[in-house]
Amino acid sequence: VFVDPLTVVDMEFIASALFPAIDKNIVKKMVAFNNHIDHEVTVEKKWGQKGGPWEFNLRDLFRWCQLMLVDQSPGYYDPSQHVFLVYGERMRTREDKEKIGYSVLSRSSYVPHPSRRPLSLLHQSFQYLEPIMKCVQMSWMVILVGPASVGKTSLVQLLAHLTGHNLKIMAMNSAMDTTELLGGFEQ
Repeated sequence: VFVDPLTVVDMEFIASALFPAIDKNIVKKMVAFNNHIDHEVTVEKKWGQKGGPWEFNLRDLFRWCQLMLVDQSPGYYDPSQHVFLVYGERMRTREDKEKIGYSVLSRSSYVPHPSRRPLSLLHQSFQYLEPIMKCVQMSWMVILVGPASVGKTSLVQLLAHLTGHNLKIMAMNSAMDTTELLGGFEQ
């Protein structure tokens, strides 16, 4: 099945229809931004090539609008608040992230047992904790990318500890069917 790509008018119409609370002028600017990023990264290939290929589409606009509705007051929508989460966090290099923070998670009543190894809340952890927190809040899958021993697991353990949630860890290897696991996460 072949479907023509969505036009700017299509994207504006769909986003405005699904998110009528957000002013159409704001939606128009969001669509323009999305298309500008898509053109620079996927067509002109000016930046953002590490970790790609990327696709910036209607799903990104939907997530961006959802975040605004969850975190902001009606009539005071500010798309800049979550632009980095939707677009910047997927980039792999600091330089690419710079081309493109405000999260809150509620605590549960669960009191985690002290860790066998102490976890430290470091200043540089905040820039990584915020997007993870927002993805958890929105029930979106989090994919942490980086070399071995940089603290990806510790970051997740720290977030679970800080928010009072029981974290279950499952060791994975190449023999596991990760496609089934990852597909089930979205369900």
